[in-house]
Amino acid sequence: MVKPGLLLAALTILGTAACAAPADHAPKVASLAGGTAAPSASATAERARLRLDDTPADFQRKTKPYYDCTLAHGVDARAIKSGAPATKPKSVVDAVVAACQVQWPLPPWEEDPANPRQKDFLRAVGVCLRDDKHIAGVKVLDDGYDEGPNVYKIMDNVDDCKRIAAKKLG
Repeated sequence: MVKPGLLLAALTILGTAACAAPADHAPKVASLAGGTAAPSASATAERARLRLDDTPADFQRKTKPYYDCTLAHGVDARAIKSGAPATKPKSVVDAVVAACQVQWPLPPWEEDPANPRQKDFLRAVGVCLRDDKHIAGVKVLDDGYDEGPNVYKIMDNVDDCKRIAAKKLG
């Protein structure tokens, strides 16, 4: 009989080794803002980076290595994310997800905590939502913004405000 702790450790080690293949060879910087952006301190040469102007197809392409990694270890993370019940015990799912996490793309540079101007960007998004989109209840904070009660209006406008903020801070 295999002990659960041993199985978990083996999955983690095997998952990390098996899922360390390059994810994307596209440029690793975000891009709506002009000039050049520095890569994230947490970025590795193999890890993809999301961009503010990514299409749904770009997102699918960049997240494919992560989902392929989880599938290779018997966990359908995409199905679980969509609400399907997990077919493996939670401890196994957690171990596989942790092992494959290195394949998940980095956030857009503007939103990356490693970006020294991230808070400026988030504040600019909040200002856009409040002032340009006239969404009541949005509060601009030192480290970003508080959405207030109008979550659906914010969801409808936040991508546009991210593009506007990136251009302003460019």
